[in-house]
Order: sequence, then structure tokens, then C-alpha cells
Amino acid sequence: MFIKNKKFIIFIFLAVGLTAANFALSAVSPYPNLDAVAGGTGLQTATTLPGMVGIVINALLGLLGALFIILIIYAGFLWMTDLGDGKQAQKAKDLIKNSIIGLIIVFASYGLTYFILNNLIKAVK
Repeated sequence: MFIKNKKFIIFIFLAVGLTAANFALSAVSPYPNLDAVAGGTGLQTATTLPGMVGIVINALLGLLGALFIILIIYAGFLWMTDLGDGKQAQKAKDLIKNSIIGLIIVFASYGLTYFILNNLIKAVK
């Protein structure tokens, strides 16, 4: 396993959970004029729980997309600096393959989350 310390993993899950709870509890904006200005400029504002969940999901997908690009660039660098040995090229190929599999998993989870949240919102209305 990449991270052997279980306390660290629990801490990360708690931090993410508390952050999500903070977004959920701050449904009423303390700055209504700021929301009006942001809405006028085209920025996303959310005062409902589904809106905030959407913003959080979009932010996380953006971070994962950036991570995918960084991994592909790193794998390309490894492949180019192989110098005919073959070990780095194989490592780069594996990294590219695993990155693409991870990207497919992210897209599938986004599709599943979108489908479930859309149907929940329709069921509540």
C-alpha cells in the first residue's frame, strides 16, 4: 500500500468529511451582495446543498485532471530519458497505463455521481 500509516488515512478522510460538512452547513451566504456580484460576472455561486456539491465535485475533478496531466508529462520524461536501458521505459509505460485507468475510473465515478444526484433531485421535487 502507498501509505502505510492508517492514522494518516483516517485523518485525511476526516478532513475531507469536515470540509464537506462545512460547505453543507454554510448554505446561507453571509455575503449576499458578494453573491450578486459573482453571479453578475458569471462565476458559480451556490446557496443550496446540490449546488455546493456540484461545485465541490467540479473542483475535485479539475484537480484530478491536473494530476493526470502531471503524471503523463512525468511518464513522458521518464521514457525520453531512458537512454536505451529499458527499465525506465517500462516504468513509464506502466505509469501511462495506470494513469489512463485512473482517468477512466474518475470519469465513470463522475457519471455515476451525476446520474444518482440528478435522480435524487428529481425525486425530491
